[in-house]
Amino acid sequence: MAIMHGVHHILPTPADDPSGQTWMRVTVAYRRIDGKWKSVHDHISIPFNPMNNEAWFIRDPSTLDFPDYTVAANS
Repeated sequence: MAIMHGVHHILPTPADDPSGQTWMRVTVAYRRIDGKWKSVHDHISIPFNPMNNEAWFIRDPSTLDFPDYTVAANS
């Protein structure tokens, strides 16, 4: 079994499309079947703040900016 994880940068075409851009988390699990690697599971999601169920958009994956859970917990 092999696991791949990372982030994908989604860019709209054209660049000024109102859907905007975002980063998404991606995980894929592979299993070797009959000598070939096959994808047996995948998961793609936008992270969310569990305190208020709002999406937490990844602005820059090279920084560790996390949602402020205390704001949602105290509101």
